[in-house]
Amino acid sequence: MNKELLLYFALLLWFVVPLGAQPTIFASQIDVDPNGTAEVKVMARDFDAIIGLQFAVEWDESVIEFITAKDFSLPLAGSNNFNISDSGRLRIRWNGDAHNIDDNAVLFTIEFKVIGNPNDFTSVHFRDDPNPNSTPFVIEAIDANSSIINLTFEDGSVSINGPMSNTNALETIAILSQNAPNPFDNQTLITIELNTTQDLEFVVLNTLGQEILKRTAKYTVGKHHIVIQNKDLPTAGIYIYKIRGEQGEISKKMFFIK
Repeated sequence: MNKELLLYFALLLWFVVPLGAQPTIFASQIDVDPNGTAEVKVMARDFDAIIGLQFAVEWDESVIEFITAKDFSLPLAGSNNFNISDSGRLRIRWNGDAHNIDDNAVLFTIEFKVIGNPNDFTSVHFRDDPNPNSTPFVIEAIDANSSIINLTFEDGSVSINGPMSNTNALETIAILSQNAPNPFDNQTLITIELNTTQDLEFVVLNTLGQEILKRTAKYTVGKHHIVIQNKDLPTAGIYIYKIRGEQGEISKKMFFIK
């Protein structure tokens, strides 16, 4: 068999043999009452033959306050596998024998004290935790072959229950739909339905309250459709979308994944 034919079969196998799925770490999205506690579950998919991993978690410290990490399902994992860094982030590090976890199984739970006000919101965000005064703490996972593999992450969230201020009047004349699909990766559709003509702002905010998108228009009686495309949002994550007018505002959450 000549070299050209061998190269052809090698390339064919490269494209035909399926690659293993990339492990995903994700957190629950929960609603909680003021002055209570919040338990955010950190879960996994495609967690196969992994012998080590590390990553950090951050949140809005004005909304929730860290109590502990608990209920670890990884072998021999416990209090020695987490700490709070100088930057206030939760650092998680684990290593052991090659381990598999069922899809959507809980890796561990983070318990928080709820300290924010009604209707406050925070994402529970996965990231690295660089520190200029020490060795950087970077996202990393290692498989049974001692190879570094990529992890994907899906943020969680904590929303504090409570009445929406100044929304009752607008809610009597307007309906803001939940975006569909949700989560979305390409585009999503939002419907606004009105029983009177209104001058409204439609805005999209990130979890820090920064305005990402704004559209102002006179909306007539009936249904109006707004399409949000992936190019409209800078990064994957949780966003708040609102309609605002003289009679108040209505808001909902949407989840953008890549």
